[in-house]
Amino acid sequence: MAELTKTEHMPSAVKNAQFVMMVQGVWGLVGGALLLFLLLSASDDVRPAEAVAFCFGIMIAVLIGWLARKRISRRRRVWAVATLLEGVMLLGYVVTVIFESDLGIDAPVGPGLIMPVAVLFLLLLPSARTWFNAESPPG
Repeated sequence: MAELTKTEHMPSAVKNAQFVMMVQGVWGLVGGALLLFLLLSASDDVRPAEAVAFCFGIMIAVLIGWLARKRISRRRRVWAVATLLEGVMLLGYVVTVIFESDLGIDAPVGPGLIMPVAVLFLLLLPSARTWFNAESPPG
């Protein structure tokens, strides 16, 4: 049942999650390019934390783009990796908000929070879980 049949259509939850993940991937690549520009134009040396943030951002953007493209495969591991990746993104946003609040910076609710929550919600819907055969145990 891992192959797409002509009579079976992709649920709208999966299509919407795929679209949001594509937006996240593009946004991540643009953000990574802007961060690279800032790092290269800085007058002092680049700190290791900045380099790690750049690499992490680019890696997440590439993974999200790849996963959004692989939606049609219907493999359960694609669903599992997408769910895990969105959870990591959500956790990263929460950690960032916590550290910024220690610095006195208010982080508003923004796309960095809304998009991962939306994708997680869509991926955990029964129609999406059924589409990826995520209901059954591994085997």
